[in-house]
Amino acid sequence: MLHSYLNLFANLHSNKLKGYVAPHKAILLISVIDLFSKGKITSNKIELTEELEDCFMRNWKCYVKEDSVFKPKVGTPFWHLHYEPFWKL
Repeated sequence: MLHSYLNLFANLHSNKLKGYVAPHKAILLISVIDLFSKGKITSNKIELTEELEDCFMRNWKCYVKEDSVFKPKVGTPFWHLHYEPFWKL
């Protein structure tokens, strides 16, 4: 089962801009995993909270270049992840 999630996460349907793949979904998933590992998320119901947004912004600063063509918007991947088979709104 873990292998199937790894495969799904590695093949996210992501937007492209100027030849770059949008990092939003990956950063949101990293943020969810971070909060889950800290016990801040305890169920499979992921809510768009201030804590999740703060974690998203910290991870964005850590993993995305400052001169990226993309802007950090946590609501965008939260919504667009519903196109992935593991995310339900």
